[in-house]
Amino acid sequence: MEIIHAERPLAVPPEELQLSGEFREQADALLARVRLTREEVERLVGLYADVERALSPLWPRCRAVPFGSITTGLGTKGSDADCFVEVPGGAPGNAVNRARRPLQQMSQIFLDVIAIPRASTPIVKFLHVPTDTKCDLSFKTPLGVLNSRLLAHLLHRAPVLPRLAVLLKYWAGVHGLSGTGRLSNYSLVLLLFHYLQRHEPSILPPVEVLQRNPAFIFFVDNWNAGFDERAAPSTYLPHDDDLPELLSGFFEYYGSFEFNRYVISPYLGGPLLREMFSRPEALPDEFAIYRRNVLENVEPALRIETPWCIQDPFVHCHNVASGINTHFAADLIAYIRYAAAACVEERPNGFSGLLRRLLLERPQLARRATIALFNVHLKPHPLKAAGPDWRNRVRRATQDIFEGIFGATLHDRRYVEGNKGRESDECTARLERYLWRRRKQRRPRGAADMPFLEREIATSVALIAAGPIMPPISMQLTVKLGPTDKRTASVSVRLLEGDVVAFRDFGNYFMSVCQSWYAKLLDVKNETTDEHEIENEPDAKEAPLASASDNDASTTESEGSDAGSSSALSLRTAVTSKPPTPPPLEDTKEAHFSDSPTNPPLKILKMDDMNHVENEYALDN
Repeated sequence: MEIIHAERPLAVPPEELQLSGEFREQADALLARVRLTREEVERLVGLYADVERALSPLWPRCRAVPFGSITTGLGTKGSDADCFVEVPGGAPGNAVNRARRPLQQMSQIFLDVIAIPRASTPIVKFLHVPTDTKCDLSFKTPLGVLNSRLLAHLLHRAPVLPRLAVLLKYWAGVHGLSGTGRLSNYSLVLLLFHYLQRHEPSILPPVEVLQRNPAFIFFVDNWNAGFDERAAPSTYLPHDDDLPELLSGFFEYYGSFEFNRYVISPYLGGPLLREMFSRPEALPDEFAIYRRNVLENVEPALRIETPWCIQDPFVHCHNVASGINTHFAADLIAYIRYAAAACVEERPNGFSGLLRRLLLERPQLARRATIALFNVHLKPHPLKAAGPDWRNRVRRATQDIFEGIFGATLHDRRYVEGNKGRESDECTARLERYLWRRRKQRRPRGAADMPFLEREIATSVALIAAGPIMPPISMQLTVKLGPTDKRTASVSVRLLEGDVVAFRDFGNYFMSVCQSWYAKLLDVKNETTDEHEIENEPDAKEAPLASASDNDASTTESEGSDAGSSSALSLRTAVTSKPPTPPPLEDTKEAHFSDSPTNPPLKILKMDDMNHVENEYALDN
């Protein structure tokens, strides 16, 4: 056992809580300290009104629709707000860039306005001054809003369930188990739903049961996001006195769960063998939409090769836990099993010491060997030549190199906002080909006359035709960007999973070419190369693989990991074509956000429209 402090700043550290007395007294005091009060939630209505006021000149009659923890009753002190902006007729592709300027012009209300157009869901981030709340604006899809509706509906079937969810959220936050690159709060709630569906007697129904009524089908982005709130009323509803047993049951259930074998599916309400998803055509009829989307190449298949697989209840191809790597998954299980043991030991005492042990103790984690971290600081001249949009050009060049030239699959993209105007982009890069070896030998004819990027992609295509698939390497790719007036940038790769020797081989090659490649991609005047430059380019064709104990001047050692449209030419698009879009299913509704009996219009959060939220937050007064 080890006594700890929180691994990251919390609005309410556990050391400040009253963790003595009866369990219920402790839980009530904790929830009263960490949850948003009703008044705090009501104040956020002004945030959404200010967003509409700022963007209405750009898009008349646009509506700011809240979603996330604020609308589900799981908001805690320091929670960010999430907002989908509904634009009549649909938002343009460059909406986040266009929205940034009017927000910046209202500097007394919005500060630190940043547009992130290349994320999987482009957003605008800002600080709302009147409420001192950070907010993320999105324009792409209302799926987040509809997901929040589902979570709110299921959570508020019994008053004890939001209390249980907030306790789990706080526990994960105290130990640094949630956040970027770790377990998202959304994933944690889905874990809770799955446990409550498996509880004896069952507390929550499968989402599939809520979607059986065809009158409530509502398609958004190829998936049914509608559900019937009146379907499957719960036959058993727990009470507040059941809170410690439910908390204990959660940890005990997942302490023995075989995460490596099963997909956690709140949609079907049970664990599913992973191999079921390797043959979509053999899936049961409940997955008819998934089967059609995957077999007709409308959507990718569910990623089942990750340590944990938690299926989104609406978007069945989305594994919401795909960012969890092997090391962090082992840590998570260690924390869960430690908590389960504490629950068993505290049960004879009426759980009076449980919260203290859950929040102030942690298990001993396995020590891991160090691995190589390859990091390069880009030279200042190419950054100056990149023009005023240098940050975006660095991002684009990074995507060109890793996705276009090395053929990497980039996923789990994350944006991290640093101090003093610094930014950091992170993602997981997966390599399945040795495309850094024998590049000079595979140059296509006429390479000297080709633009740099076209030449390198053509070389990679030739290597794919000639070389075998390698055991995959997964690594964390990080691009750190300095303040706009400083023009500093660095790029680093760190191994997450795969062969260390092959990773070092790749890292050494990347370090040898990256300064030259970034210079070419950032300087539009240097688009072509000549034969002399090609002949003198470094190659990794027969170089001995770097030893795991090598020390390179450009390599540092780090502790094992715990955790607008792009113009990049993709290697995949160079060798494949986009499949045709299939026709929509018959007798379904597409999402146009129009009034209908089964799908009321999305609307701004008001306390009289969110009775379940009002009732929940009234507990804090």
